[in-house]
Amino acid sequence: MTACELFQKIAGQVWDEISRNHARGNRLIEEGITRSNVIGTIQDYVDKNSRYDVFAQKAINEVTTGADLEIYIQSGYNEYYRLMIQAKIVDLDGNFHDIDRESGSSGRKQYDSLLSYGNTINSQTFYLFYNGIPDFQETFKDCAGLHNERQFGCAIIKATEVKTHCEINKTGTISGLPSSRPLGTPWRLLTCCENPLVNPNNFKSYSREEIDMDPYFNNLFTTPPPIGFIISGQQPRRNGVETLNRQIHESGWKPSARIIVGKKRMHLRDGVLRQNW
Repeated sequence: MTACELFQKIAGQVWDEISRNHARGNRLIEEGITRSNVIGTIQDYVDKNSRYDVFAQKAINEVTTGADLEIYIQSGYNEYYRLMIQAKIVDLDGNFHDIDRESGSSGRKQYDSLLSYGNTINSQTFYLFYNGIPDFQETFKDCAGLHNERQFGCAIIKATEVKTHCEINKTGTISGLPSSRPLGTPWRLLTCCENPLVNPNNFKSYSREEIDMDPYFNNLFTTPPPIGFIISGQQPRRNGVETLNRQIHESGWKPSARIIVGKKRMHLRDGVLRQNW
């Protein structure tokens, strides 16, 4: 199974589970979808394969009330782009509610906090909408070809677009089915296409060593400790990555897990995630 097929499988499962439960009047929560359908499915995929395109890792201290994710998408040798993802689930009435709620006790809107974290580390920010609409059926087309409604089970939209909607319409509610099309863009575009949603020109790329400079997660690519370890000519860059990561976590960014999407197949050896080039 490729990364493209895995992301499509997850989206279809999410759509089916939400649709089935909503038809019965059961409301699900995004934390459960994130842990079971997203992270759990990726972990099952890894457990069944010796080499894989996608790897999921939970935070050191997993937040049981959080559903947010980070996704690192590899663009070349030792080069990854980082996406910050805020998850939301459609409600029984087919709408997404409380999109404009405040972020903890910060006094900021949730989307403003997400955008602030992205600006701090110079990374892209998205909302991940978990969709499921009972009895809705339709066929759509994107850069990966034809797909049905189930691919909107995991759909993404830029955080700036969510903020604009809330401010212009003075509401924190967004319809899950605007103009006869489920909300957002199927997240399969992140892995099935040449990353049309990932802008490599204006955002920071990360090396594997820099990915490990995040105290919120255990190391994936290097043996400890990469943080504070000085290589000639790289101390300011390395210390800067660590400092900014600590800053956004202390400000409230607490993803439940991160997902690594590799351009080459990966495998675990001696506790380190490796690739063969």
